[in-house]
Amino acid sequence: MRRNTPDGGAASRQPRNGIRQNSLPKLSWPFALALTLFLNATACPHVTGQYSLPQPLAEPSDLMVQHHGTSTMLPNVPVPIPHGPYDGYLDSYRSRAFELPNDAPNQIDWGQIIGSQQSDDVSGLSTIDAVIESLPLQMWWDERMQNQIGLSDQTYPVDVGTLAQIALLSSPRVQSLLATPHIRQSDVVVADAEFDPTLFLEGKYSDANDPVGSTLTTGDGSTRFRDETLTSALGVRSKNRAGGELDLSQRGGFQENNSLFLTPNPQGTTRLELNYTHPLMRDGGQAVNRTRIVLAQLDWKVSRTETRQELENHLLAVTEAYWNLYEARVHWLQQQKLIASASRLYEILWARRDVDSHQRQILRAQSALTSRKSELARAATRIKNAQAQIRMLTGSAELLNVSSWEWTPIDRPLAIPVAANVRQSVIEALENRADVTQAIRKIQAVSTKVGAAKNQVLPRLDLILGAYVAGLDSDRNTFGAFGNQFSEGRPGYSMGMLYELPAGRRASLARLNRTRWEMTQAIADFQQTTETVFTEVEIAVRETETLYNEMVAKKLAIDAAESEVSFLTQRWEQLPNPNESAIVLIESLLTAQERLADEESAMIEAQIDYAMAWVRLRKVSGILLRVDTMMPETGQAEIVAQDTSCSETGGQP
Repeated sequence: MRRNTPDGGAASRQPRNGIRQNSLPKLSWPFALALTLFLNATACPHVTGQYSLPQPLAEPSDLMVQHHGTSTMLPNVPVPIPHGPYDGYLDSYRSRAFELPNDAPNQIDWGQIIGSQQSDDVSGLSTIDAVIESLPLQMWWDERMQNQIGLSDQTYPVDVGTLAQIALLSSPRVQSLLATPHIRQSDVVVADAEFDPTLFLEGKYSDANDPVGSTLTTGDGSTRFRDETLTSALGVRSKNRAGGELDLSQRGGFQENNSLFLTPNPQGTTRLELNYTHPLMRDGGQAVNRTRIVLAQLDWKVSRTETRQELENHLLAVTEAYWNLYEARVHWLQQQKLIASASRLYEILWARRDVDSHQRQILRAQSALTSRKSELARAATRIKNAQAQIRMLTGSAELLNVSSWEWTPIDRPLAIPVAANVRQSVIEALENRADVTQAIRKIQAVSTKVGAAKNQVLPRLDLILGAYVAGLDSDRNTFGAFGNQFSEGRPGYSMGMLYELPAGRRASLARLNRTRWEMTQAIADFQQTTETVFTEVEIAVRETETLYNEMVAKKLAIDAAESEVSFLTQRWEQLPNPNESAIVLIESLLTAQERLADEESAMIEAQIDYAMAWVRLRKVSGILLRVDTMMPETGQAEIVAQDTSCSETGGQP
């Protein structure tokens, strides 16, 4: 962030070292943040050509940012994810995008308009570029924005890029958003953990003393059956990715009772069992058993695109808050100018009250002056509200410490036209927009569900296999029995089949039908999303071009209003004798001053709208937050910063 320096902050505006720049001209406010790449476009971008499509990375990346001369790592900012195996759904839309014309900005015959209002030396101008050369769009308040206006004894310079960096580093909202992919990634681990082996250990001791209801229970005529047993088991259970379930267990214990039929008595027993069940139809195969993992992975990837989208929204709000501050300060300056003009008129009339000024003239000027002063308090409140909004969005403790200071905006609105290309913007949007990726990934997720639902329609047919060895020894000798299970006798085994088919299979068929309708819905949603992309980009491009034309028109309206004020002022000052027409003239002059103020207010609104239109065009194109490559030396995501800054002296490249 820039600090106040004795030379007006010039030292703080020196380019930082170690930040990669492209081949475009030198940056005036460089910063290594992908998401501020096009936030800076609100400050006179020089780029009017094509943009290359980025190569998305596979995993989240760490962004290295420079803040107060210190490199800070912002971890796990999600990078764009590929569209996956269903990327082919976009092919027809890509072809449609390539067929769009490379439209240049709308051309308006400003030369004819200017020529009809001003001198003949510009009447031949017929393009916006020619108008720019003869009609600078810089306003009188541009130079005064970086100066103190008197709201505080201390000033604090701010700019769009630095505020975006601070928001990434400090905003609780950003930290909350960055936590979402980690939460969703845990679901992937949970789904995959279904195939982890499970160890188990169980044991039970029982000392029974029951009445004898049959002579076959003990065989010796006892009235009570006393039975002491100990059972235990140690083993592992596991499910493989093909659906098979394995159970390996070693059981052991002893038994002693008063029955003549237990031989030997007491005795130790052991049994080593291996059981395996494998589904041959329903629930069989890796595809159906990995469904939960695939869905969890897709949900995780979609959460990353959602996080990027929300980050863009948050940083768009930061940018808008900055320009709201700029606009509020301009309105304050405009109101000060309006007050000064009314004050000058009132002072002249008051000084001539005993000469040729009418009381009605003085009262009218005083009324206008009082009314204009009352609006100044509202303008100051808007400035404080804008600073509070920026402080909230960035979450910066440093900004909190200087909240009572006067914040001076460094960056200016756009003052040149930017060539917005519909074709390139649509192509970029199809490749980079989060909602397009989400729609494609939704199709993949529903397709996975359809495959699993088809499997569930099949009957259940399981192959069941089992094998065991058992041991026996006397005198509660469980360890002896454990040795005997491998040395005496032979292993036993079993095999079988399990077949199961619900009557009518209504539930499984209904689930399959539902997933097929979900697929129809997902494809329709994808089609609607892509159509929305085309429409939003087209509107954004058109708005960017139109808002610049509006800004030029507002400048012409200001020039006309200034001419009217100048004419009425000169006529009033040179009027030889005060009479009734002078009173009417003062009324007309005050009205003309207010009309000029209204036009200037409309001009700053048009400037801000144009600046934000360019940012919104970057957003609807999906490239507001972009990481292009990996730095081979560090393995960190490298940020591509394009030259989108204004010069300090007028906003021209």
